[in-house]
Amino acid sequence: MNKKLSLIFIIILVSISLYGCRENDGPLDNVDDGRIEVLEQRISELEAENFSLSEELSILREGQGAADLEENLIRDALEVVNLIKDQDFDALQEWVNPEVGLLFSPYAYVDYAVDVILLEKDLPNIMESDEVFIWGAFDGTGYPIEFTFREFYERFIYDEDYVNAHIIGNNVEVSTGSMINNIEEAFPGAEFVEFHFTGFEEQFIGMDWRSLRLVFQEDNDRRYLVGIVHDEWTI
Repeated sequence: MNKKLSLIFIIILVSISLYGCRENDGPLDNVDDGRIEVLEQRISELEAENFSLSEELSILREGQGAADLEENLIRDALEVVNLIKDQDFDALQEWVNPEVGLLFSPYAYVDYAVDVILLEKDLPNIMESDEVFIWGAFDGTGYPIEFTFREFYERFIYDEDYVNAHIIGNNVEVSTGSMINNIEEAFPGAEFVEFHFTGFEEQFIGMDWRSLRLVFQEDNDRRYLVGIVHDEWTI
């Protein structure tokens, strides 16, 4: 495609330069008007073809850009999940939009009325904090989840080794329980990557599955982590 475009540009330039010589007593002094008219017509055709090819190239580049974004989503999610595993919340801070913050949900259903949202500035040293938050309610009992961040991390963030998940879903819900997954409604226009374990002990026939969904949104051409949503079998 690029070679063809380059060739057309060369033809146009050569044709224009030859045509320009006609007015300066150059090599085309003896060329009749009929040939000049044909040359002008050919120049017009090449210019039109060049415009068409430029449009086609632009479309192809846009398509490639979409593919790159999709590939980069997985790359970014893998980077983030490794930061979470390493408890490197200083580095994770760089992924958080300072105007939006980072929402934590213990289960699939995101509820802004009860889910905790931490700001970018809250993340450094958060693992050492003794502050107790109410992160929602335990499924089944309805008792409040009153945990420090470290306690919540161990139970509802990195409760399994998600870096080595059985399945990784790209904007796909791999598994679901009785609780509604409302990521699309809670985060309009967002993308998510799900790190999923199908289960661990045969006796539970898959009811001990676990998932961690990392939710991203773009703002000013930059991708931010806006949600960490844990999921598991619920009653």
